[in-house]
Amino acid sequence: GYDQYMKRSELEKSSYVKNDCLSIHCTVEVVKARVEEVQTNIEEGKHYVIP
Repeated sequence: GYDQYMKRSELEKSSYVKNDCLSIHCTVEVVKARVEEVQTNIEEGKHYVIP
């Protein structure tokens, strides 16, 4: 859960509640392409074989 909820009294005094309606603003981002980056830590010329 979330540990920093607003108290009801604070919420009712805020600009988020008008005429018993709660207004929530959120931003949704849609990603159309996914790029995966592969990172290797093997130095050139050094290869290790573990039996």
